[in-house]
Amino acid sequence: MNIEINEKYRLTSDPMNFIIQERYKSKKGEWKWKNISYCNNLTNTIRSLCRHMLLSSPAVDCEGLTESLKEVEAVIDTLESRMAEIEPEVMK
Repeated sequence: MNIEINEKYRLTSDPMNFIIQERYKSKKGEWKWKNISYCNNLTNTIRSLCRHMLLSSPAVDCEGLTESLKEVEAVIDTLESRMAEIEPEVMK
């Protein structure tokens, strides 16, 4: 499984885990993916991604936190709309 959520995050898997990956620019200027969380089910995967997004938010006030929450909400909406795509792959 390899599903892009947005330009910054994607979900992938191995035989035992769902893996959240974050895109970053390497020292050589190349875009790469790094694993940021391993989860045993989709519910925990979504929770972990939301938690990571909020904890890594640059928010310093309520307005910034509101913007970060909107970003998390957009990711949840994206995942909900793609669940039909995710579930058949998981069931393989």
